[in-house]
Amino acid sequence: MVNNTISVEELNAARQKARRNLGAKRPKVKRAPAAKTDLFTALVRDELGLVVVKELEFCAGRRWRFDYAIPEYKIALEVEGGAFKKRRYYDDDGELVTTIGGRHNSAKGFLADMEKYNTATVLGWRLLRTIPDELLSGATLDMIRETIRTNYGKK
Repeated sequence: MVNNTISVEELNAARQKARRNLGAKRPKVKRAPAAKTDLFTALVRDELGLVVVKELEFCAGRRWRFDYAIPEYKIALEVEGGAFKKRRYYDDDGELVTTIGGRHNSAKGFLADMEKYNTATVLGWRLLRTIPDELLSGATLDMIRETIRTNYGKK
């Protein structure tokens, strides 16, 4: 099994290198082992000819995982579904309360996501975000295609 994580020392070295050389070409990334396949990974494979890894762990010492990743191009895709989650409960007075939003909408969750996304960027990942309703859409495929075209010159 291929280890897709890096140590804290490697992370700090990558941060320093990124600060020194912002225009550097992306480093080669070992392909992750074949992971779980779902409709999105199959769609990207069939339409774009790319290997997509689901739940890729990208930083040693952290439990961070990308929802989907294309290691060949260091593209990560996060599906932001928590913004639309409804929660219903009864408060202490017995009143029904409905809230919208999940962990990602709390201050703590938002700050944790910022740290994860910023670390991924420092490590050279291109982070794309979408919502569940658009995951299997042409717009998401176009976003991936355009990211590859504009950053790596491939059509």
